[in-house]
Amino acid sequence: MSGPFGSSQFFGVAAGGDAPGYTVSKSVYMDRGDSPKIVMPNSNGGGLKWICSIWFKLGEMNTGSYRYTLVSVLDSSSNGTTIEISSSGEGMQDQLYWEEKVGTTAQRSTERVLRDPTGWYHAVFFYDSANANEDGRMNMWINGVFQSEWDTSEYTNPGASQVSEWGGGTEDVDLFTNAGANYWDGYVSQFAYIYGQDYTASNFGEFDTNGVWRPKNLTDLDFSGAESFWLDFADNNDFGNDVSGQNNDGTVSNIASANQVTDTPSG
Repeated sequence: MSGPFGSSQFFGVAAGGDAPGYTVSKSVYMDRGDSPKIVMPNSNGGGLKWICSIWFKLGEMNTGSYRYTLVSVLDSSSNGTTIEISSSGEGMQDQLYWEEKVGTTAQRSTERVLRDPTGWYHAVFFYDSANANEDGRMNMWINGVFQSEWDTSEYTNPGASQVSEWGGGTEDVDLFTNAGANYWDGYVSQFAYIYGQDYTASNFGEFDTNGVWRPKNLTDLDFSGAESFWLDFADNNDFGNDVSGQNNDGTVSNIASANQVTDTPSG
């Protein structure tokens, strides 16, 4: 689909459509100028298989070399997991970029760009380095659609059974910042990480009768794997509250209670 910015473009989930079966009541807004961050626990569960689901809506539109970080799990040698909206210095600006680095770099960067500030996006990342099919070791969905078109300049596969720092190490899981820089700017809702399960995007969302991708209730999913969590941002006094039942709570910095909003992907 050709967008107004002169290149293929992903559009977010617009408001409206039939009422979803599950209603998300709250989300959180972050301004990068506030240096927002939530630090989640990490532990070594093996690091071979995990899935992450994030609903987000863009705030400030990128006009230069800034990167907007969703996840950063890095050791002292900058090895680890990074998920971000890319800058002009990384292939094409505004691509969704995912990196798994352990000495060498495995990466995925969407061919299309994300430049719709009016709608919600849902991104799902599935890491499965024990998969015999090397192209199936890093899978991504956007708004329920499996991604198969990539920026070929940023497409390399993990090695067989390559350990991810997320779920395979002890470094902190930094949400919304990368090493104290490149902070997120925008909205986030229903942020979930699950270790060790063979889930797909359909476990986290569904299409309503008008074809609009909507959130699902995650209550029945198995969060028992290493440091799995579900942040619903419903408690404005504790945005790091894990509601998965595992109590893997995060530590919040520079996100005020007033940043809770009712603009959610439920429409």
